[in-house]
This record gives sequence, structure tokens and C-alpha cells, in this order.
Amino acid sequence: MRPLRFVMAGLLVVGLVVMAEAQPRFFGAGGGPGFLLQQAAVQKELKLTDEQVTKVEAWGEELRAKQIETFKEVQGLPKEQRLAKLAAWTTEARKAAYKELAGVLKPEQLTRLRQLERQIGGAQTFQDPDTLTALKVTDEQKAKINTALDDLLKGRQELMSSFPKDKFDQDTLSDMVKKQSELGKKALDNITATLTDEQKKTWKGLTGEPFDQSKLQPFGNFGKAKAKD
Repeated sequence: MRPLRFVMAGLLVVGLVVMAEAQPRFFGAGGGPGFLLQQAAVQKELKLTDEQVTKVEAWGEELRAKQIETFKEVQGLPKEQRLAKLAAWTTEARKAAYKELAGVLKPEQLTRLRQLERQIGGAQTFQDPDTLTALKVTDEQKAKINTALDDLLKGRQELMSSFPKDKFDQDTLSDMVKKQSELGKKALDNITATLTDEQKKTWKGLTGEPFDQSKLQPFGNFGKAKAKD
């Protein structure tokens, strides 16, 4: 059996490749509930009990298995068909996730988790119809948002083209995540610049209190995280 770190590295590459190819991003890769709930910092932020930690980590393992299986199933398909299937799976998986997690997390924990997901999702959160509706985005704003997202996609594709896909060491992958984050921040800044003061106030409510994203580990904690110090 290969060391766990290489398995997780491969999983992260899967997420990065999909993020570079398509929007919305592959569920759980780089900011979805499946990624966040495996993080010790997020578990602590949500004040999870030891019992909840055990349950969400088991849930996360099942989700990752489904992700890998889904990704394998679409390999070999034409690009547009592959991305369409991933997008459809993403939509259904997110709906199912929050229903499943409602049986594990308290309402206030679910609310905070959604806020964290929006914070981590950043610019790509503006692909979510519910977010656009909550913000009452105009057609003119949508056009500007789409331009920013297109630029983000192009930047990530260019970044991935330079990535040594056969090199799975943590330093290389961490550097890739950092550069992905920088591209995302630029896109988010461009998008929020199009919002009115009232929309910015609504956006602040949707994202909640700022969370220190530097506490997140690129590989997650995968069965080793604890909610308490």
C-alpha cells in the first residue's frame, strides 16, 4: 500500500485539475464541506464534540471514495461531456451533503460551515444561483462577474499547464495551492468591486466573521484531526 500522503497528494491533484478545467469546482476539492470538515481548525471553529468529529471524518472518507469513483467514471469522455457530468454530480452531492450533515451537526454549526464554504470558495461562490439571488445581482453585474470568473479559469488553466503532474511532494503541491489562492483573491476583489454597499453588507452576512484560512492544511487532516486541543 502506498503511503497515505501520496494518496492524498493524488487526490489533491484531482481537485486542482478539475478546478482548472471547469466551474463549478469539483465538490469537496479546495473548499467544500468534505474538505473543510476534515480540518482540525474547522472542527475547532465549529466546536465539534469528539463524537461529531468521528462521524464527520467517517462521512468524509465515504465522500472521497465517491469522488474518486466519479472522477474515474468520466475519464475518457469528451471534455464537455466530462465536465457536464462532474457539474451535475457536484450539484447533487452538495444537496445531499447538507441533508446528511443535518443529522450530525447543530443548526448553528451548519450555518457557520456554509459561511466558511463561501469564504473558501471566494470568487467561485458567485456561480451559485442562491448567492446571486440573495445579493440581487443585476444583469450588468452578472456580466462583470462572469468576466472575472473567465479570467480566473484562464489563469488556473495556465497554472496547471506548468504543473509537474508526476511530482506529488507536499512542497510542490502547497506552492500550487498558494498560487491558486492568489488567482482566486484577485478574482474575488474584482467581483466585490462591482457590488453596491448594500450588496457588500449582504455578502458579509453570507460569509460571516473572517476565518483564518492559513490554518487550513492542503491535505486536510484525514483521520488525525481533533476538535479539541
